[in-house]
Amino acid sequence: MWQLSEADFSQAKRDFTEVYEAANDAKDMLNSRAESHYNKEVMMPGRLIKTLREVLGEEDIVALDNGLYKVRFARNYPCYHPNTLLLDNALATM
Repeated sequence: MWQLSEADFSQAKRDFTEVYEAANDAKDMLNSRAESHYNKEVMMPGRLIKTLREVLGEEDIVALDNGLYKVRFARNYPCYHPNTLLLDNALATM
């Protein structure tokens, strides 16, 4: 405990460069997947999520019911503010 109390946990010593790079790489991958899922006749889930993110504002709320699409939204829909993606988990065991 005394070592923890003497440790310096200031923000100045933290380097999150790798985390930001990984996040940007993930965003680039999602965007490229969404582009590859584009079809003029059928809206694929990746393209739907990307298009919805482009159309909605940063504080707009998306509320989803149960279904497999919920998992894709939870993984791929970028949220910029808390509580802007609402997922119903009541029947998650289905």
